[in-house]
Amino acid sequence: MTAFKSLPGMRGLAVAALLVGSVLPALAENNWYVGVEYDRVKLDDSEGRLFTQGQLANGTLCLPIINVDPSGGTCTSTLGTFEDIETKFDDDNGFALSLGYDFEGLVRVDISAKRMKNEISEIGGVKVSTGEVKSTSLLSNLWFDFNRKGVVQPYVGLGVGASKIKSDDGDDTVLFGQAGLGLNFKVSDEFMIDLGGRYFDSRQPEFDNSTIEYSGTNLVLGLRFNFPGEVRERTVIRFIDSDGDGVADSRDQCPGTPPGTPVNENGCSDLDGDGVIDPQDRCPGTPLGTPVDEYGCSDSDGDGIGDHLDSCPNTRAGESVMTNGCAVQQSVILEGVNFEFDSAKLQVNAQRILDLVAKSLLDSPNFVVELQGHTDNVGTDSYNLMLSQDRANAVKAYLVGRGVAADRMVARGYGERQPIKDNSTEEGRERNRRVEMKVLAER
Repeated sequence: MTAFKSLPGMRGLAVAALLVGSVLPALAENNWYVGVEYDRVKLDDSEGRLFTQGQLANGTLCLPIINVDPSGGTCTSTLGTFEDIETKFDDDNGFALSLGYDFEGLVRVDISAKRMKNEISEIGGVKVSTGEVKSTSLLSNLWFDFNRKGVVQPYVGLGVGASKIKSDDGDDTVLFGQAGLGLNFKVSDEFMIDLGGRYFDSRQPEFDNSTIEYSGTNLVLGLRFNFPGEVRERTVIRFIDSDGDGVADSRDQCPGTPPGTPVNENGCSDLDGDGVIDPQDRCPGTPLGTPVDEYGCSDSDGDGIGDHLDSCPNTRAGESVMTNGCAVQQSVILEGVNFEFDSAKLQVNAQRILDLVAKSLLDSPNFVVELQGHTDNVGTDSYNLMLSQDRANAVKAYLVGRGVAADRMVARGYGERQPIKDNSTEEGRERNRRVEMKVLAER
């Protein structure tokens, strides 16, 4: 038995069925790069602590972070205390170098070395003319680039590492991190221009006699050089399924399957489950479990005529049969062969049935048959006998007109003498008004 799967929802996918491989332009991927950037550094105002070594007679603080007294005096006292103090910085410059690896897709990573410097502008509300803070950082960065095929490629990312922050009061190495976003502008496959922004922050550095907060923002202008990477052609596989049955057209042996029809791995349906696909199944309604031939049909009496075509399904083994499955002395009622009321004129539906009878007779040229007319018991026996004979003659005449030799057919009317049902009911009388074909002999 063939395995099947039901795919009622596949129609909504609006896909068509052929596996098509298309070769897209070559891509360079997984390439190394180096970058250089200029930073305009804005350092945030710092809330820190300052150890005051002493004070002059006029009360002016000595500021060891710059080793001078802002009023120009000399510090003489060695005693002092820690004081909370705000430090402000001028905007200044920074530079960075990076070495990175660009993966296929969104991700690239790099290691960057960054140097930044800011002059001190105020300490504790007092303007100063000397003093600066510098940082040297080593960071590992993760970036996500978007619109990789476009000229303008937005990106976001973050990095973490360590920074040595130095002032005139000493230095300290602390944890340092940054987050960034911006736009990369593709000049060529090798060169990119970076315009972006960074926010950075660090653990609070502690110097010899002071602490500060070290955080701020950068405006970045950078240049990146991409080394040639692996170049390959990309093959894109498109799944095309015209009838939406879930089986690609390239291996769909039954294209055009109606929507919602269960199909096997070849895209074919077998609604009666007999193992013969519907396009080849001449007996699509076979009961489940019935042995069938290559056409999906059973042959109960083994006469070589499938049950769906066998009008005489109980033929004895070994007997010669017509293509309708009937042997000598067997007869079949020609269901649907009807006449106009009280007439021997065939109705249209009767002509269609007799066309099939004619084909069976033409395909079985060695058989002689009797065409029998029968009536119910309404009317006189003599009238019914005459009417049944006329109707048998009409059937014979029609079959002769379809090419069947007249000497192979005997037309005979039996009137009401051979009922097959009780004439006391309308249903019985209707069944008795019939035409039969009986096989008389094989020549």
